[in-house]
Amino acid sequence: MALCSVLGIWMMLSSLPTQMPMHWNIEGQVDRFGTHTEFMMLCLLPLGLIVLFMILPFIDPKRANYKKHLKAYTVTKFVTVLFFIGLNWLIVLNVKGIIQGIDNLIID
Repeated sequence: MALCSVLGIWMMLSSLPTQMPMHWNIEGQVDRFGTHTEFMMLCLLPLGLIVLFMILPFIDPKRANYKKHLKAYTVTKFVTVLFFIGLNWLIVLNVKGIIQGIDNLIID
């Protein structure tokens, strides 16, 4: 899912503006823009998280706890990765004009 998201956004990259919104302030206004490279690094974050979640049980001194709490760990992995995939696509849909007022979706 994360890889499909990265590939989909990468294929759309040429149709996106060169300056992408990267941060919103408390009022929901964009207060920082980034380049395509910065945005693609943000898009790669879910893949990095997947790798991190895969290796954590092997490097954590309390690795036995992962087996005890496997269901909670799996849900946490899924929700975290899905959140960042959704955030990336919200940015794309916002700059494409499909979703107006991203501030209303996040802050109400």
